[in-house]
Amino acid sequence: MNKLHSINRKSYPKHLFYEPQWMVLGVNNICNLHCKMCDVGTKSLETNFAVNLVGTKPLHMPLELFQRIADQTSKYFPKTKLGYAFTEPLIYKHLEESLDYANHKKLFTSLTTNALNLRQKAEEMVKGGLNELFISLDGP
Repeated sequence: MNKLHSINRKSYPKHLFYEPQWMVLGVNNICNLHCKMCDVGTKSLETNFAVNLVGTKPLHMPLELFQRIADQTSKYFPKTKLGYAFTEPLIYKHLEESLDYANHKKLFTSLTTNALNLRQKAEEMVKGGLNELFISLDGP
């Protein structure tokens, strides 16, 4: 059996549907650094990413929206991983609650951060059940 057939799939008339491996969420649209390689940090509004993210309202994804996403992901795609990324998830005001909620739903969570607030947020992430942590560094 090849790898393609080992992936969890659902059959619909004339279609095959494969569940996503990742659901990557921009839980906020602010950052606490100004990295040279990031259009958010440089405040460049010439990219699609920056135009659709920087300064939009609300600054933080409402917890209710996160919970709805987690509910649907858990129900329909239980093996899909939730990723916190794009701007700076460690300054997301619902970080601990959202991690705890995803953990309660038995969802795998991953977070990409610039690590500036890592010491202050480490215990919160552990309590919330974070599964994986990535650190993005600014530099040559």
